[in-house]
This record gives sequence, structure tokens and C-alpha cells, in this order.
Amino acid sequence: MTKIELQNLLQQPYDQYLFATKVLKNIFGNRFELYAMPQSVSPPPTQNEKKTIDLVQIYGEITLDNGTTITCYEIKLQPQVRIEQSRVAIQQYIRKLTFTGSGALVNFISPKTPNTWRLTYIAKDSIVTENGVKMKPTYKKRYTYLLGKDETCKTVAERLSDLGNKPAIDIEALTNAFSVEKLSKAFFDEYKNHYDKFVGHLVASNFKKSVFNGDEKAIRDFCKKLLGRIVFLYFVQKKGWLGATDTEYTDGNRDFITHLFDSAQVGDAFYALWLSKLFFEALNQERKGDSFEMPTGEKLKIPFLNGGLFEKETHDDTVLTLKADLFRASNPFDMELPNKRGFLDFLNAYNFTIHEDSPDDHTVAVDPEMLGHIFENLLEDNKDKGAFYTPKEIVQYMCRESLAEYLATQCPTIAREAIDTLIKQHETALPAQDLHAIDAKLDVVKICDPAIGSGAFPMGLLHEIFSLKELIAYQVGKEWKPAKVKANIIQNCIYGVDIEKGAVDIARLRFWLSLIVDEPKPKALPNLDYKIVVGNSLVSKYED
Repeated sequence: MTKIELQNLLQQPYDQYLFATKVLKNIFGNRFELYAMPQSVSPPPTQNEKKTIDLVQIYGEITLDNGTTITCYEIKLQPQVRIEQSRVAIQQYIRKLTFTGSGALVNFISPKTPNTWRLTYIAKDSIVTENGVKMKPTYKKRYTYLLGKDETCKTVAERLSDLGNKPAIDIEALTNAFSVEKLSKAFFDEYKNHYDKFVGHLVASNFKKSVFNGDEKAIRDFCKKLLGRIVFLYFVQKKGWLGATDTEYTDGNRDFITHLFDSAQVGDAFYALWLSKLFFEALNQERKGDSFEMPTGEKLKIPFLNGGLFEKETHDDTVLTLKADLFRASNPFDMELPNKRGFLDFLNAYNFTIHEDSPDDHTVAVDPEMLGHIFENLLEDNKDKGAFYTPKEIVQYMCRESLAEYLATQCPTIAREAIDTLIKQHETALPAQDLHAIDAKLDVVKICDPAIGSGAFPMGLLHEIFSLKELIAYQVGKEWKPAKVKANIIQNCIYGVDIEKGAVDIARLRFWLSLIVDEPKPKALPNLDYKIVVGNSLVSKYED
């Protein structure tokens, strides 16, 4: 089976038999056994877990060449459940599953999102310990691909096809097929190449002198902001919020930016005539009914997002022409070739997810953390400015230790061991009274990063506090309102400062995206100007 055929199969509506016989059998051959009848699981979901999980069954088994057994599960969620908003309930159950082998492949399906399902590989892994950067066995980690009609499925098709062509398939080969690090490196390396092409084009053009006054750093800053805005819109269109037919935003075009380019047919004037119009006359402007007129004359809906990302800055008022092939290759065959395709072709080759996952739960897709990785690697003199990319595991370790110290101080009657277990293992036997006390202290914690960079640590703390509050709500039976909870954390708990304006832009961007993920439809982004600010933390006064 070719990669294209496999990709087409993975974009079909979910069908267990089709996936088992056409995908798993094709990749693993005789290593995969499809059971004649699905088997029951141990332990079955409790009554509380059944509020989230409708059905769990084992439908097959994979025996790898080193003797490792991988159990194949299907987990069907209740009709009202969105997997991204019920992660604690799902994770609590998964951690109790008794694997018959050393790992599992789990198909998560939700009637709430019929066009997307999840293929998750679960394995034991390691974490950073309190004794330094060392590793120890811990609970199961999850690595997920998003599949179905609304996903590109290119990466997973390439990885699984390559896996099937290996002469031997062991646990290491299977784990590599779900590698997030490999995807992140490939994405950044090609992103850097496209950035260099945009910069090179403007440096070699008459605009260098007439618009940028010969300042090549100004050109680089302009290109960083332009590409960052486009990537942000790829996250927004993932939500289906661009190009909808009405303001309910239920039918937006998840390929809107490419559609805008293709329908414009203006060549090198695409940025000047249409992309800048989208930025500064739509996303940054309130309009009656969110109306936006397409190049074809069709009127579609584009939300007013505000938040400062699309405010005009230096050079944004200038009419710039950027070569069309910087955005899209003119030859369709070149759109698949990394050394020939345009920036939009490159982005179209990847799945995007708005979720910033924890080190224990990876989605193999481009997530908002990548924006921070890009910024910190493109920042000039980054080492001199103290800008370094910090791995998620280190961020998580420091955030959890900080929260544990805070809660131990604020809740002295609760045993430190119980607090550590709650924070680091997401398990608890604490009574509801203690959980309510911890929840109240999380509401009033104040966190300030005096050198926020691209926001790694505040985002890590947002994730940890949010996860703890979700777990507490689950344990005490409290109604869970993810959008409201996340907005409250950002508005009441988190602050940051950085001397580098580009860092502040990226940090705000990540917080906006974290709010978008839980909203059912667009709303104006909050102004974070007073929350995450440009400034020098080493001086004692701000302005006057």
C-alpha cells in the first residue's frame, strides 16, 4: 500500500473493521491478530467513569518481533463528550487498565466529533526526578495522532508506511513511529528555510532601501511577525472559525488561507491586496455581521479577534509585493517537495492542534509550544539575551515543585506527601474538604515570570493549575467549565515581563490560543497588555 493510499484510508470515517484489516494488517502483517469477537476489559468503567465513557473493548493484539505484546482497544465516549474537555476522566480510567502486554493502541471515538478520531499509543516512560535530571519508571504516557476527514494524516501515513516496510518491528520502531521530537525538528528546520527565503527576497529587493531604510534587522523582524501571524491563523482555521457562512461558525473552512490564496489569483500581490486586508481590515476590525468579501465576491464570516496581534505596526502600512512562490509552488508536483514548496504548502503538510500537551500526553501535531521554539531559535544573539528553549519535562518538573511548595505552605494541615501525589501523579485519596481548600488556594495564587521569554513557564503553570482544578472537579463532582476556569487563571493568577518585544508577542499568542481551544465559537481576545508586558525587570520603576 502506498503512502497516499494509506493517507486516504486514514481520512475515512472511523470503522473498526476497516482500520484493523486495511491499516493494522497491512502494516504489521501476521504480527497482528484481529479477534473474532471483541473481548471485555478489566477493570470495566465505574459508574462515575460511565458519564464519560460509553464502551470499552479489546478487538485485537500485536506481537512484535522482540516478543512484546501490544493490546488493541476501542474506547467510545458518551455522545455529549469532547475528548479534549474530559481528559482527566479518560486518563484516570486508562491508568487503571490492565494491559495484557507491554503497551496498547487505543482508538478513541466520540460522536461529538465525527470527523476526527484519535489513535493513541500508550507506553511506560520516564520523568525528571527531584534528585536532578535523572529518570525513573512512572505511569503510562500517551502519544496521539488525530485522524479522520478534518485532518491531513500525512505525517501518520508516512510514519506507519515506513514502519510497515521495516524488516523487523520491535518496541523501539513502534515508539519512533509516534515520535513528537522527530516531527518538531522537521517542522522547525523547514520553517527556518522558508523564513530565510522571505528575508532573502526582501533583502535583494528595492524595498530594502525604500521601505526598510537598508535595515536588515527590520526586515527580519517584519518576516518573523508575518510568518507568526500566518501560523496563528492555521491554529484558528483548525477550529473552523475562518470562512464560515454565518456567525455560529459551525462550517468554517479548515483550509481557508490556502483557499484565499488560490481564489485571489493575484500572484505577487497576494500579501498587499488580500493577506494584509485579512489581517488589518477583518481580524483587527469590528464589522457588521463579521462580513468579509472574498476575491470571488462571496461574502463569508471572519471573526474580530483583537488582542493586539493584528494591530498595524511599522511597515504594515507599506504596499509590499512578495513573490507568489514564497506562499505556493506554481507546479502542483512541487507542493510535496520540502525544497521547492511554498510556506502555505509546507504548513498544509502538518496537522495542527491548539492544545499544549503535558510531557505525559503528546499529540503528534504542531502545537502552540512550537511558536516558542521558533522564536527562541530565531532570536538574534539569543544566548547573549538569555533565551534558551527549555524542554517540556524540565518546565513541568519546576512548575510542579513550585506548586507543591506553595500548597504545602498555604495548606499546612494537609500532608506534604498527599500534596505531592496529587500534583505529580494526579492521584488522591484526600477528602472533599481538603480538595476544596486546595482549589480555593489555586484561585488566588499569584505567579510572575520576570523574564517570560516565549512563555514556557507561565504556560506550564497554567497547564498544571488547570489540570489540578479539573481533577478536583472530577473528584468532588463539581460542574466543569473549562473555558471559564482557564480565563480566570489567566486573568487572576499569571503575570510576566520581558525586555524583548518579540518574546512578549509570542507569550501573549500562546495564552490567546489556550483560551480559543475551549471556546465553542469566536469572541474577542482579552487585552493582555497589562498582564504580559515589555519591560526591564531589573529596574525599580515602570515609566514614572
